[in-house]
Amino acid sequence: MSKSRTLTFEDANAAAALMLDNQALPPDLNVRVRHLIDGLCCIVGAKNGLFSPISDFKRGGEAIFEEAVLGGDTNDGVEEGLMEYADAAYSTDPLLMATMDHYQQPIVVARHQYVSDKAWYGHPHVAEFRKQFTKVDDSIYAYAPVGPSKVLALGINRAWGERVFTERDRLLIELVF
Repeated sequence: MSKSRTLTFEDANAAAALMLDNQALPPDLNVRVRHLIDGLCCIVGAKNGLFSPISDFKRGGEAIFEEAVLGGDTNDGVEEGLMEYADAAYSTDPLLMATMDHYQQPIVVARHQYVSDKAWYGHPHVAEFRKQFTKVDDSIYAYAPVGPSKVLALGINRAWGERVFTERDRLLIELVF
């Protein structure tokens, strides 16, 4: 099996080190979450990430992002784009819409598992909003249910024009999340 589809001993060590470092931080949730996102971005070669509890997360619900935390590279106006995403633009995100029915159990998904390249790059949210405002392309989303129609959500993003996430990247995020 190719390295891009399996985790190595070094991968597991990097994930364990990140989790141990996170436990040593002050108990401030924002500090810990930002460190976790920064570490995951470093491990999988991502540009940035966004974490937020989301309430009313179900098909037909409003999906309300609560207290979004950003990490990784958010320079060059990207922070404003990611915050706009958390405020309203998520409602047209084809990956979020495609995975909304899977909130009842923990799940970590790579974009290509649910949305084809043709559908992704042809969608206005991706072609206009993501490319212009967040400057990110491919994503891995992770959800952990914490109540009826409420999840803890994490999105890890690659910069526009970078390679797509591999199964190995998805597994690394799953290991840590």
